[in-house]
Amino acid sequence: MLEQTSWNLEPSHEKYKNAVVKKSIEKALLKNRCIEEFDKIAEKFILTEPRYDRKLFQLSGERWRASAALGMCFCILQLVMDDNEPVDRTESWRMADFYEYAIRIGRVMGYKESYIKKVLKKNRDFMNHQALLEEPVAVILLNYMEYSSVKNHTVSELLKIIKRLASELQIDLALLPKDPAALSRKINKLKSNLEDEGITYEIKNKGYAKVITIRNAKPRHEPINFS
Repeated sequence: MLEQTSWNLEPSHEKYKNAVVKKSIEKALLKNRCIEEFDKIAEKFILTEPRYDRKLFQLSGERWRASAALGMCFCILQLVMDDNEPVDRTESWRMADFYEYAIRIGRVMGYKESYIKKVLKKNRDFMNHQALLEEPVAVILLNYMEYSSVKNHTVSELLKIIKRLASELQIDLALLPKDPAALSRKINKLKSNLEDEGITYEIKNKGYAKVITIRNAKPRHEPINFS
């Protein structure tokens, strides 16, 4: 990893004896059984002889802090690779591998699993909501279902409603599905994201038409008009 790191560390303050920087890098190479030679690493770091006699933190500034952060990441990664303790998967999470490694990383950093899950859920909810805001159909459905727990329509009727609401919300009609079949496909693609917002749906054939039932698990209460 040292060979791939090329921060230009700038010296400051007075010199120190005993080639502190040189010895610390040589020790790191030896400890990690690296095949790279010190001269090659020194070249990567733009580390000249006058800079050997300085303490690492004196080759400082933002670039040293960035280097220290990078080193910490490598240390955490090594601890995660050595972590053989199983991760509880009784809860259903999308991107299961991301979830597992987030738990492992948090664990080696000293956080409780309950806290890590709380942070993950908050992050997931935020990312999911942002993703839905990029989808015009999702934005319209969320607005349409905001105060309702259930709605029933044919898919053709729902498309007409979506186009009407798009005009009210100043959403370009060109961004919407062109026909009921395209609307069904779009809603299917948004299924998991909508579920995270409490919106579920079911499409059934009824005669020659497709009927969609949309449910909202957490509708808001209609505001009371006192006028």
